[in-house]
Amino acid sequence: MTFKDYLNENTSDQILANIKNKGLPLSPKFFEEVFNQGEEQYCFISMKANRIQSLIKRQNKKNQISTFTDFKNTEIFWGAEGLAWGGDTIVAVLKGKVTIKGNRDLWTKTDHQGRRWIDYKDLKEMTDEYDGVGVALLKVIENVYIDFNKIYKTQQTQLTRYDNKDVVINVYIKDFFDIVYKYLKKYKTQIQQGRNTNQTNLYNEVLCYDYTIKEFIVLTNQAHSSYDYRITKEEIDNTKPYKTTKVHTENEIEKILRKYQKLKA
Repeated sequence: MTFKDYLNENTSDQILANIKNKGLPLSPKFFEEVFNQGEEQYCFISMKANRIQSLIKRQNKKNQISTFTDFKNTEIFWGAEGLAWGGDTIVAVLKGKVTIKGNRDLWTKTDHQGRRWIDYKDLKEMTDEYDGVGVALLKVIENVYIDFNKIYKTQQTQLTRYDNKDVVINVYIKDFFDIVYKYLKKYKTQIQQGRNTNQTNLYNEVLCYDYTIKEFIVLTNQAHSSYDYRITKEEIDNTKPYKTTKVHTENEIEKILRKYQKLKA
């Protein structure tokens, strides 16, 4: 049995799966330590109303959610989290800490601990369009896996001597995260410059955590088709503890969000 087989046997751990796919963890802890503290700002998320309760429960926690802070036009309000759909829309305004800011959708995904990851393959496909954070993260990933693969060519025999497989996996993951931290520090300046790059696509992607909800904007679309999503009275009631603004056009949403963009969090 090879060392990789040993790690993969009888485990579906998402962290190991992400490492196998050359993923990079975008942990709030890393960014707080590398950049001293999480940058706080207003972030926006367009979603269906049935996700309101989940958004409320995740306030003031380390779990990251995918949001946006800038957009070119109102097309962003036609869909939720990249999936186009018609009918009613909820846009939530959050005030939270930010780790990664990309010029466009970064195609991040979440593991079972709420940690966001980005795959090397996905990032590589976007590189031609990037001059910001994507390029910096690509360098981090490439160097992380060069170092990590060197280590595990020499350590695998030693690690398989452990009787407890959980110990082996924990050591393996710890070594990986230590190397990630090392290269995030090394490319700190490039990442910071990338985080400050203006968005160039329909919308940007910003990973937000430790947030509080400032406002819900409810768009009631008057021109429903029979297949369009409609917000129920019960879903609207979920927004009542928070400031809630009802609008009838995407342009009204844009006007509200542009005001938040000018505010300092």
